[in-house]
Amino acid sequence: MDRKVKRLRWGLLMAIGLVSAALIAGKMKSAWDDMSHDPAETVAILLADKYIPAFTVIQPEDVRAAEIPKIFVPPGTLGSVQELKNESGQKIFVSAVAIPQDHPLTRTLLIDASRGEALGALIGPGRVAVSFELDRARGVGGWIKPGDALAIFTSSALKPRLLFSSMLVLAVDSERLGEKKNKSATSSSEITMPPAFYGENGAHTITVLAWAREAPMLMEARDAGSLSVVLRSPGDDRPWPAEK
Repeated sequence: MDRKVKRLRWGLLMAIGLVSAALIAGKMKSAWDDMSHDPAETVAILLADKYIPAFTVIQPEDVRAAEIPKIFVPPGTLGSVQELKNESGQKIFVSAVAIPQDHPLTRTLLIDASRGEALGALIGPGRVAVSFELDRARGVGGWIKPGDALAIFTSSALKPRLLFSSMLVLAVDSERLGEKKNKSATSSSEITMPPAFYGENGAHTITVLAWAREAPMLMEARDAGSLSVVLRSPGDDRPWPAEK
């Protein structure tokens, strides 16, 4: 009796599998038939031109445009390089996860920094925002902008030591990554010169994105007053070797 029940179960499972396979095949055939009816119906999308690490500002040089059949376009895929910037020219997308090379750039993989006013919207699980002050000499002459990547050094006995090789700048003073600027307040001097330093000690407040485990080291160096930074090239995510 048990053997008959098992055979009946296997028969039902095979029937369900055959029906499912037939349905899938039918959908695929329908999709290919649609393509054969209009093979020229393609859509431009953006693909990752290289491996993009998590929590990296998406730069135009990180992507490439491609034409693919419309029926294969994932929902929420970016279609042009122009979508990477807001009206002020700021980069507005940050990778929420690591994106493999040749993978479509979809909004499910990206953080849109232009949406929402809270800085916390840019911080993913396990990440924190940490702030520190830098004067002009230690802060690249005042040229640091939200979205830049900084290598952070700490000095001990007048000898600089690499603390972190690359950290994303979330904000400079009250200017947040992806925030629209007031065009009427922009002058030619602001475009050609670095921003003025604020505060009684003539320093900028820099807020960076860090892993939770990195925050204590950064805060310790900050409180010791020994931080300096260098500005890294956009898209340069190669780690620097720590000093031995």
